[in-house]
Amino acid sequence: MRDLSERLCLTGASRESVRIWVHRFSSIFRPPRRVRRLVAVDEAVLKVSGQTRYLWAEIDVDTNEILAVYASRGFQAQLSS
Repeated sequence: MRDLSERLCLTGASRESVRIWVHRFSSIFRPPRRVRRLVAVDEAVLKVSGQTRYLWAEIDVDTNEILAVYASRGFQAQLSS
């Protein structure tokens, strides 16, 4: 938020004005949170240019909506974070 206020400083907006604006309009840009009954995480192992990569996908079981996708270089990197 500080970076945004510094960018808007060119227009004469104060940091407090930007904070109020972000607080007021953040609900417009953020989708409403929904209660999910069940979420599944799927893992796929891929070979890219001879190197092993892991692709992780989080899926809502009820709606089949993809919630998140993450690619990692190794299995241990995903478990430790």
